[in-house]
Amino acid sequence: MFSLSSRARRGRLGASASTGVLALVAMFGAPSAAAQETPDESGPQASGQSQPIEDVVVVSGFRESLEAGIGAKKNANQVVDVITAEEFGKFPDQNVAESIQRITGISMDRAEGEGDKITIRGLEPDLTRVEINGRSTLVIGNVESPNMASSLSIFGSDQFAKIEVVKSPLASDDEGGVGGIVRLITAKPLEIGEFAARLSLQGRYNDYSGEIDPIYSGTISNVFMDGQLGMLLSASFDDRTRRNDQTRNMNGWQAAPTSQTSRPDMVPLRGKTYSTHFDQQFRVGTLPRTNVDMTLQYQPSETFELYVNANVAHEERYDNISRVAINTARNRPFLSGTFDADSNTVDSVLVSLGQFTFQNRGLNRETDSYGLTINPEWTVGDWNLSLRTDYSMGMQIGFDRRIRSRQNRDVGYD
Repeated sequence: MFSLSSRARRGRLGASASTGVLALVAMFGAPSAAAQETPDESGPQASGQSQPIEDVVVVSGFRESLEAGIGAKKNANQVVDVITAEEFGKFPDQNVAESIQRITGISMDRAEGEGDKITIRGLEPDLTRVEINGRSTLVIGNVESPNMASSLSIFGSDQFAKIEVVKSPLASDDEGGVGGIVRLITAKPLEIGEFAARLSLQGRYNDYSGEIDPIYSGTISNVFMDGQLGMLLSASFDDRTRRNDQTRNMNGWQAAPTSQTSRPDMVPLRGKTYSTHFDQQFRVGTLPRTNVDMTLQYQPSETFELYVNANVAHEERYDNISRVAINTARNRPFLSGTFDADSNTVDSVLVSLGQFTFQNRGLNRETDSYGLTINPEWTVGDWNLSLRTDYSMGMQIGFDRRIRSRQNRDVGYD
């Protein structure tokens, strides 16, 4: 009702403006109009000559995408930002989240080096609603601590024709978008109107892991039955190799108490800062992703249209983590050690009966997102009947294997 009223008001305003222009032409432009009509009677049409064909300028590519985005923002009755597919082709974005974070007012959370969840105007990711072609979508980011925030890293940025970010949801919008709404929109074959195909083969080299990761994507669309039936199939595959090496100081730097420096030769270490628990971790894994989108449109007449869309996204994470930890056992006596007088920090230390830990962990997670939309629409006079059926499901299965060995012995670092 709100959008209809807005269009009606704009229509009345346009009619009033047009009436005013016609009145001005009638008052001040009549002689010029009459002068222009005289040559037309003896022009090329009167002599049987054909009029020259006017040149038509067609705007396409990146300029067209910008024009479409500006037009969508101008005509919307709420605060909306729009990104089109041509812009995705210009940026080396790994997924949808990294494309959206380029919009003003959007911040992004990273997970393992890539974009994962987004925040609109500082509100929590749990308050952001994600839709694919108007269908609610929820992708679980971490099975260990599930919440309502959708992980967008599973979706490739080249899978969608347009993305809308609504920053001011209306009361008529579906619930769940207090912070905002992210609308992922795929292409429609009847809008393309002809046969179209695209194939992309890329390779991404990771200098740290020493691997070349493949990225494949393709789209094919065609129309049949004199443009009444359209079918579109889009698919992408991305396999990324990851590696992460890190050394962590778990408990921060603490001052050595008197009890740990009771030995006369260790007295100079009193009050010096040292690490009580640190570890070294080596993590390597693979991350294959697959996205498939299928769309069917059937429009035998101007009064009926059938729209069917199905989307499948699958992600597998395989990680192997090796960890070595040393706990210098706070309040245990020092056996030996040295310190740096300039920084007042212990350089090396050996502690009696500390703790040494070795751990190997295998972490596997499989994430799936399924969606189906069936939407027939009829138009009878001024009435429009739409029967929309949506189905969506998000699931994640996790497997965590740990092998740990601990020993109490004299430990230290140098």
